[in-house]
Amino acid sequence: MVKTFLIDLPVLSLFGSIYALIQKREESSLLKESAFGWGLLFSTVFIISVIISYFMAPHWMWMYFPENPEIGILDWIYILLFLYYLPYAGGYFLARELRKKGFIYGAIIALISLLGEVFIVLRLWDRYTHVGTREEFLSGTATLLWKSSVNTVFNIAIPVMVIVFIISLVRIRRG
Repeated sequence: MVKTFLIDLPVLSLFGSIYALIQKREESSLLKESAFGWGLLFSTVFIISVIISYFMAPHWMWMYFPENPEIGILDWIYILLFLYYLPYAGGYFLARELRKKGFIYGAIIALISLLGEVFIVLRLWDRYTHVGTREEFLSGTATLLWKSSVNTVFNIAIPVMVIVFIISLVRIRRG
């Protein structure tokens, strides 16, 4: 059973809303919109980095709340579907629908998602910036994030995400 929440939900909503805002024209179904597919690819790169980080530092991924951070395959399916891909699709759909009233209305969803992510990261800053086991965190001996092996995952994922974003932006704008 998943015993805590994830801090990534607002960021997935942010990804979805940004991709909805850069979609050139609305199609009959969001599944037909190139921005939805490109955003899904972009989000998947992020999600892969999350999965890798979990296997490298499971206690950190749960922000040290549960004593035992191990989860099973059904937990993974639930997490990936409902706490990663659904927030992406929800952010996309909501921004897409509100954009019909004006770009600024869709952009508000992106802004709310961004503020949500900033809020949760700041609330958990001490936990977010230290990687280790729960015992290491509680005893003050966890490694700083930027000195940990998890940072290597970020150093690879972020440039890949930037490249995917640039390519997707060009492809979406070309129609």
